[in-house]
Amino acid sequence: MLLPNFIQFETNTICNQHCVFCPHDQMKQREQASNELISKIIRECAPTATNMCPFLMQDPLLEPRLREILMEIKRTNWRTETTIYTSMHNANMIELKKIVDDGTLDYMMISLYGHKYQPGLKEDSTKKKLNELIRYRNSTCRRKPIITMQWISGLEGKELVDAYNGIANGIQIVPYDTFHGAITTQRNRQRGPNTSRAPCARLWNSLNIHSNGNVVPCCIDFNEEIVLGNAKNTPLIEIWNSDKFNELREMHMQKRFDEIPLCKNCIVWEWL
Repeated sequence: MLLPNFIQFETNTICNQHCVFCPHDQMKQREQASNELISKIIRECAPTATNMCPFLMQDPLLEPRLREILMEIKRTNWRTETTIYTSMHNANMIELKKIVDDGTLDYMMISLYGHKYQPGLKEDSTKKKLNELIRYRNSTCRRKPIITMQWISGLEGKELVDAYNGIANGIQIVPYDTFHGAITTQRNRQRGPNTSRAPCARLWNSLNIHSNGNVVPCCIDFNEEIVLGNAKNTPLIEIWNSDKFNELREMHMQKRFDEIPLCKNCIVWEWL
C-alpha cells in the first residue's frame, strides 16, 4: 500500500496559546525535529502526497525554519499543496510576507477564538497581523495562501470570525473534539451526523509523525499512546505497511474499538 495523500508532521512542540480546547498543556514535551529528519520525511512523502502539513501539536509560526520547509516540499513536488493551522498570534510579518512572495503556502487555517478560549492570545495585535497579511496578499495580486477562519461549533463569540466574512476566503465550522477524553466535553457539544461507528478512515488516508520521529495513528494521539514506528531509522513506507499498523486497521475493521484505549473514547467518528 502506497503512502497516503495527507501527511502531517511536527517540527517542534512549541505553543504559547494555552487554548482551553487543546491538550497541549497536558502533553509531554518532545525534542525538536532535526533538519535531517524533516528532509527525510519530505523526501519520502512529498512525491506522492497531495497535501503536507508541517504542524501537529505546535504553532507553526514559531518554527524559524518554516519558510525553508515549505520551499523544500515544493522543490520535491510542486504539486503537493501545503497547509498550516495557526492563530496568527506569533506571526513574524516580515518572514510571513516572504512566504507569501515565495508562493509556497497554499492554505492557512486561522484559529482565532479570543481571550476566553485562548488565554495567551493578544487579540488586538493578532487581528492587526491577520488584516495586514490579507491586505499584503491582495496587494500583490496573489491568490494564495487561501485563508479560512475556523470556529468550533458550540463556542460563544462567533462574531469574532464573522467579522472576516468576505475578507478572508471563508469560515469553516469544525466539531468540538475531546482528544479521546483528555478535554472535558462541553455540555452543549453538537453531535455529528453519524450514529453508527465505522472504521476510522484516518488509518488509511493520513500519516502523522511527531518531532521525535515517532509515527502515531492520528493527530488525536498527542501523548503517543500508540507508537507504530520511528521515521528516524525506518522508511515511512515500511511503517505504513507494518504488521503493527495493519493490526490496528484490522481491529477497526472488526469494530473492536473498545479494545483500543486511544480509540475507545474518541468522538471524531461522529463527523467522519
